Amino acid sequence: MKRLFVTSHDISPEWHIKIQSAFQKYTDNAISKTVNFPTDATREDVEKVYLLAYKNGCKGVTIYRYGSREQQVLNIGGEKKETVKVAPRPRPERTHGITERVSTGCGKLYVTINSDEQGMCEVFAQMGKTGGCASSQIEAAGRLISLALRSGVKAEAIVKQLIGIRCPAPSWKNGKMALSCPDAIAQVLKSYANPDFVEIFDSGAVLIPSQIIDQEEGLERRVIFVAEDIPPLGYKEYRLVPASEKRDFQTSLSAKDYILENESFKVCIDLSSGLLTSIYDKVNRKEVLDDSKRGNILQVHEDATPSDSAWNIWLGAVTELDRAEDVEVREIGPVRATIRLRHRYTQKERVDSVFVQDITLYHRLAWVDFCMRAEWHAKHRLLKVAFPLNLSSEWPTYEILYGTIQRRCPSSPQANPTERSKWEVPAQKWIDYTDESKDYGVSLFNDCKYGFDVKNNVIRMTLFRGADYPNPFSMDLPELPEMFTDQGEHTTNYALYPHRKDWKKAKVTKRAYEFNYPLLVLIEPSHSGKLPKSHSFTEVDPENIILTVVKKAEDSKDLILRFYETEGEDSQAKITFAEMPSKAWETDMLENSIRELPIEEKTINITISHHEIKSIKVDFQEMN
Repeated sequence: MKRLFVTSHDISPEWHIKIQSAFQKYTDNAISKTVNFPTDATREDVEKVYLLAYKNGCKGVTIYRYGSREQQVLNIGGEKKETVKVAPRPRPERTHGITERVSTGCGKLYVTINSDEQGMCEVFAQMGKTGGCASSQIEAAGRLISLALRSGVKAEAIVKQLIGIRCPAPSWKNGKMALSCPDAIAQVLKSYANPDFVEIFDSGAVLIPSQIIDQEEGLERRVIFVAEDIPPLGYKEYRLVPASEKRDFQTSLSAKDYILENESFKVCIDLSSGLLTSIYDKVNRKEVLDDSKRGNILQVHEDATPSDSAWNIWLGAVTELDRAEDVEVREIGPVRATIRLRHRYTQKERVDSVFVQDITLYHRLAWVDFCMRAEWHAKHRLLKVAFPLNLSSEWPTYEILYGTIQRRCPSSPQANPTERSKWEVPAQKWIDYTDESKDYGVSLFNDCKYGFDVKNNVIRMTLFRGADYPNPFSMDLPELPEMFTDQGEHTTNYALYPHRKDWKKAKVTKRAYEFNYPLLVLIEPSHSGKLPKSHSFTEVDPENIILTVVKKAEDSKDLILRFYETEGEDSQAKITFAEMPSKAWETDMLENSIRELPIEEKTINITISHHEIKSIKVDFQEMN
C-alpha cells in the first residue's frame, strides 16, 4: 500500500510547492496547501520553501513542522512515550513542623504537619481520646495525605478534596467552624501552606524581624524583612517557616502622633499641610531641614513656553500644595513604618491631578523613603519636590553616566552668565548637597527622574511636566489635537540620605545603586542542593569600584565584566571569582583584547585610574 499511496510526510517540501503551483497556474483564486516538515526542519528549510513558492507564482504558502504543537490532529504511529512512574520519596530521618489543636464534633483533634527539605512530607492526626472508628479513619487519612505529599501532589489539591466534608456534629470555636475531622485537617493544611503568620530565619538559623503586609490594590499578602550582608553578586538563603501566632519583635521603629522614628531619624509630619516639619538625624544630632520647617514640598510651576515647550523650561508662578486631603498612619511594624499623604492640584478645564505619597522608615536603613503614586493631568505645568536644607554650599555634586560633576549654584553671587543659565540640569541616580565645611551632607536618590535644580539651600527634583507633545507650532500643524506629556498614572520612588562628611566618605554612589537595584527574591520550596546557603560568584574590591556589567561577549562564549572608579582615586582593582578562570584579558569598549591578565588563585588584579572605565574578558571554557 505504501508504494502506491504515500502520505504528506513522504513528499518533500519542494514537491509540495510544485503541486501547489501546478494548480495555482490555472486558478485565479489563491490555492491553499500545507507543506509538511519533519520535526528536525531548520529555518533555512522554511526559507527555501517561501522563496520557491514566490518564484513559482504561488499566492500564499502554509507550513507545519511535525510536533510543533503539543496537540495535533494526526500523529505518526510507532512512537513510544515515556511512562512516568509516581513513587513517594523516602521519609528523612529528621523533619520539622507544627502541631495545631482543633475542636471538632468528635473532640479535640491534634494535627501535626511536618516538612523536609523539599516541602511538606507528612500529616499526623490524633484524637484526644484514643480508639474507636473515628480515630482509625483519621489515622488512615493522615497516612494517605502523607503518601500523596511525598509523591508530589500539591497541598492545594488535597485541601480541595477534603475541605467542606460534613459530619452530623460540626464544631464552632474562635470564629472558625470545623465541619468534620477531614475538614479540620484540610483547614490546618491550608493554613500551613498559606499561613496567616510566618517566621524568617537567616542562613545561620537566626530568627530575624519580619512583617506581614496586608493585601492592597490587587497585590497579594507579602512578608518583608531586611536582608543584610548579602555576598556581592551572590545570594543568601532565608527560610520562611509557617507560625501559629504572630511574633512580636522589638525594634527601634515607631509611628505615633504623625512622627516616624527609627534608630537613625525622627521625621515629623504636619497633619494640616502634609509637609515634613523636621528630619532629625539622631546619630549625628543634627536637624536636616532649615528654619522654615518645611520639607517634601510639592510645587506646581506655570510652564507655558511660547514654542518648543518640550525642549525649553521657563518657569512662572508657583503653587505649593500645602493643604493635605488626608494624612494617615498606614503601617506600624518591626520592619517598616509608613505615613500616607494625599494632595490634589486643580486646574481649570482639566481633570484634577492627585498625588498619594508613602513616607517610610525602615529598620536599620539610614535613609527616608518616599513613594509617590500620581494621577497627572495638568496642562503647561511642571511639578517639583523641594527640600530646604540646614546647610550651605555653592557646589552641589550630580551623578552623570560613569562619573560625577560639580556645578555651581546658579543663584550664587559668584556665578557667571553661563552658570546662571543652568537653572535646570540633568543627573542620574543622585545629587548631593554637602556643606562647605565638608562635615555633613544630604543626598537625594531617585529611581526614574533626571531633572534637578539647586537654589541657595533648596534642592529640587522635577517629577512631571505637561508640555505640548508634539508641539503643533514647531511642526506647522496648528490643527493638531492637544496632546501633553506625562499624562496619566505614575509611580516614582526617591529617598533622602543625610550623611556625615562628603559624598565620597558616605559611599553615596554605592547607596544609590542599592536604592535603584533592590535585591531579587527567588522563592523555592525546600530542597537539597550542592551550593552553600550563602555564596558570592564575583567580588570586586575596593568599595570605590563598582561592577556595572556582566555579559556574554559578542564574538565568543567568554564573559565581559565592566567596572569603573567612582571617587576620583587611582586604585588597584581586585576581582575574585568563585571558580578558577582559564584566561583573562583587558579589553577596550569594543571587546578587542589589549593584553592578557595574570590570574592568581581565582583573583585578577588590575590598576584602574581615577574615574576610569575598565573592561575585562574572562574565559571559563576550560573549567572542570
